[in-house]
Amino acid sequence: ALPIWEKNTEEDDSQLEYELVPGYQIVSNKGIEKYTWKNSTIKVKGYAYFDDFPASSLNEISRTILINRVIEKDGNTTYHTLYECETTPTDSSISSYLAEIDFGTINNGHPLENGKYQLFIRLKQFIAGEWIAQEFKIGKANHLEVDFSYSTKNKWYQAHSITTYSFAATQKINSDTLMITSTKL
Repeated sequence: ALPIWEKNTEEDDSQLEYELVPGYQIVSNKGIEKYTWKNSTIKVKGYAYFDDFPASSLNEISRTILINRVIEKDGNTTYHTLYECETTPTDSSISSYLAEIDFGTINNGHPLENGKYQLFIRLKQFIAGEWIAQEFKIGKANHLEVDFSYSTKNKWYQAHSITTYSFAATQKINSDTLMITSTKL
């Protein structure tokens, strides 16, 4: 069932059951075949795999969408993973996946908090007797012919008030970055 959400509360990555491998050691291929928006929900069909290590079964590969907060400080940009969404494989290929993310309810039923976010993917694969993983930006959208932008408003209803959030998503035509911005109005 989609989506499967987990709020990331792990501060120490030393307990991971896989090894994070830098991109210069293993080359990954990733991209978005198609995404569609309805209100604050995105449906993504994409692909991610390691070029030199094709998976032979669905049990050897998994992908997780990461919603990372963008933190800019002193001219440096860092990312902090706030939410994770397991993907499901497609029928067409072991390398393809599907995901659905509702930014209007992602935060325990509330809209995404104020801030800037980027979608990343964690590709995890069983290679040579161990699980290895890489985390990287979600990839270029193959269907874009011009820069993409989408905006909508989310309303959050409380007992005595209604809070409105502005939500925007942008991606430049040759960029592997899907930028999400949420603003409380």
